[in-house]
Amino acid sequence: MFEWLTYLNTFKNTYPIEFIILILALLYSFFRTLNDFLPTEYKLNKKIAFWRNVKQTICKLTVSLQINKEITQKELREFLKDYWNKNTKVIQEKPLIFQSLSTGAFYEIQLGESEIEGKSDIIIKNTQGFRTGRFGKLHNLQNNLDEIQELINKFISLRSIIEKINTEIKINPRKFNVDTKGIIINERTKDFSYTCNAEMIQVITKGIPKIKKIVIEALNKWIEHFI
Repeated sequence: MFEWLTYLNTFKNTYPIEFIILILALLYSFFRTLNDFLPTEYKLNKKIAFWRNVKQTICKLTVSLQINKEITQKELREFLKDYWNKNTKVIQEKPLIFQSLSTGAFYEIQLGESEIEGKSDIIIKNTQGFRTGRFGKLHNLQNNLDEIQELINKFISLRSIIEKINTEIKINPRKFNVDTKGIIINERTKDFSYTCNAEMIQVITKGIPKIKKIVIEALNKWIEHFI
């Protein structure tokens, strides 16, 4: 060991420039190897690639809620009358559109046509509630989900059933990679499913608790295969 250190010191004194290059090469090799073993969400090269290749992402979330009675638009607004406060701003009455001043998210709540007689479907659409950062990390999703859960709770007295929650991330690349054009990634279980292609991530679940985990998983799967 001592002889090796002596040789290294001699090499440094004799070839200082080459010694610096050697050290830099060893450091690069170490970090490159370490990076290869990290999960996708922590890989530095993937974060940089996301920053370089993704121009914009548009995120939205849609909840389909079934309730056990038929209601009108007027009754829908009545159910939400105690929801409005200093943290909300109603923008439009029909369809009902408002903004959360806490998160900046926009919500549209409307009645859908139920296939079951005597029941109603309530559709809650959310935009700008969460976003991806410049390096592919999700922001504000949990706050967004907490707001949506609060909205859903307003209809609990009607014994509401969540049919499905559809989360979408539309990706606008700076330059389309033709090599990934035909690739489609699918994952499906009894509780959720997600699909990824080069320009879209779509996650469908039957409840809120696992959405954040699954959306992050799908986003990392997209990063792994498409950049």
